[in-house]
Amino acid sequence: MIATLKSKLNGKRLKKVAFELLVVILIVVAVQMWRAKDMLETDGSVTVEPVTTVSLQGETLTLFEQPQNTLIYFFAPWCQVCAWSIGSLEAIDKNNTNIVVIAMDYGSVEAVQRFVQEHNVKLPVALGNRAVAQQFSIKGYPSYYLLNENNQVVAKHFGYTTSTQIKLQQWLVRQG
Repeated sequence: MIATLKSKLNGKRLKKVAFELLVVILIVVAVQMWRAKDMLETDGSVTVEPVTTVSLQGETLTLFEQPQNTLIYFFAPWCQVCAWSIGSLEAIDKNNTNIVVIAMDYGSVEAVQRFVQEHNVKLPVALGNRAVAQQFSIKGYPSYYLLNENNQVVAKHFGYTTSTQIKLQQWLVRQG
């Protein structure tokens, strides 16, 4: 009888913990959706036009010229959350996705270079400006968008992210 009572209590406790975990997940998702509310629409109605900017090495770049699946990652060198999440980009399949990393809201090119070196960013980095921030409705960092091969915005995210989250969004876009 005591063993039965213990198992019922453990079952009730497990259900309570599962319910609390579900509530926390729902709150996190709701906050994330609220934070991303002012970003570009992801229903395919927004097409990104080519953007001319400068690379970290001073070369002129035209981004989004080639029609292909693209991940655009916006960061600021002073952003601690960016420092935690930028390494997630290395795990993305570069054969199927063009990755564009854009530094925003920086005080100097040297600050961007230090960030890139400190966090071992191996991807090319473009230097953003106010026009880029306006075009993409960037309100904070890190932010990213996924574009399909027609340069249409199909997914977005604001805040800390992992490579698993990005891969999941890519998979969901392919399924949709």
